[in-house]
Amino acid sequence: MKEQIPDFNEGQLRTLVLLPLFRAMGFQDVDHYHGGPQEQGKDIVMWKPDDLGERVNYGVVVKAGRIRGTATGKGSGAEVAFQIQQCFGDPYIDPVTLEKRYIDVCFVVCPEVIAKEARNSIKSVVEGRGIRRQMRFIHGRKLYGLIDKYLPERTVITELEKIRKTLSSASPDYHVSFRGDKDATHFWLEPKHPSAEPIEFSFNIDIPDTLEGQEMHKSLEKHFKTGTPVTIDKSFITGYDFPDFLKSILDPTGEGFEKLLIMPHPNPRPITFEAIVRGQKGQESEIFPIELRIVQAGTEEITLNNEQQDGPWTFHLVLNKEQKKLTVRLDFKLGGVNVNRALECLNTLQILAGGAIIELKRYDTGFTLVDLPIEEGMFEPVSEWSMALTEKLVYIQSKTRVPLSIPDRDILY
Repeated sequence: MKEQIPDFNEGQLRTLVLLPLFRAMGFQDVDHYHGGPQEQGKDIVMWKPDDLGERVNYGVVVKAGRIRGTATGKGSGAEVAFQIQQCFGDPYIDPVTLEKRYIDVCFVVCPEVIAKEARNSIKSVVEGRGIRRQMRFIHGRKLYGLIDKYLPERTVITELEKIRKTLSSASPDYHVSFRGDKDATHFWLEPKHPSAEPIEFSFNIDIPDTLEGQEMHKSLEKHFKTGTPVTIDKSFITGYDFPDFLKSILDPTGEGFEKLLIMPHPNPRPITFEAIVRGQKGQESEIFPIELRIVQAGTEEITLNNEQQDGPWTFHLVLNKEQKKLTVRLDFKLGGVNVNRALECLNTLQILAGGAIIELKRYDTGFTLVDLPIEEGMFEPVSEWSMALTEKLVYIQSKTRVPLSIPDRDILY
């Protein structure tokens, strides 16, 4: 079992294994809910229609280590039971519709086998509190069976863990961690102790006064000013040096690199904004939340967007400190969006089409970042057909209690 899932902490287990697993199993709006004051016991939330098409909301409690049948302490059955009670007792905010949702089924997921006494301990505490909703354990062989069935490619995690352990054991001062997202797996180095010496990397770059060299110089200059990624070809790299314990991985042949790609380092912590759209005829609409994060930055320019955020609206901001100029681009996409949220978007687009002001302000402080004027005609008016169809779908959803989403394709009529 440990060969399939290495000694992950709970964060790695959630992001590298469980989030993609539940998505592959057909659960919808799978959201990493862990962290923050609103978590209330739920590490992951998601939903799935039942056999009759009714929405069933699921909450997931994740434990990376062994769950003991004791009454107290970390990793005890009592601790897990408390999380389950929170899971059922407190609603969560739907990441798509922003509605309050209550959990119908709770999964307790653990790569270790949950002993019978621990399961009985959890059940006795939960049922003693009067909770009669469904609770299921996914542990040991059951979990690995699901991974083998739905995520066979996840066996690559084992190889990544081998690399991580090799690098960590080769250095007395640093160990290697990694995390994955939807685009890539990222490695980074962390000191093993406070007195660890800084890791020094050096590259010698020689740029000749040729046409190619001039273009290379412009690309580097742009990178330093704006944070834009830049690729340096092997022909410009005349020497490099980095710690021996990394050479076997980064340059196993000793022949150097074909190219060096310098990427921006995005700030993973978003800043939450809200946008208030005010039309010329007094109409008003709100777009919330907008979780902007810095995706690249240089000496003169900072770029922020919320592309990592699920939802119909994408904001792209470029702040140029030298020119004292803020450029804002607003895009939207309704494919996959719940019809209730889609109707809100169409109403907002209708306001924008007639000319409006978008006030973008920080949610925590209420400080306005920018008042962005939108001239009439910058957005296409919403067709009467689209608006009427969406309104009817919202009505059907409210009566049937079956979630409906806009298909991610053209609708023919």
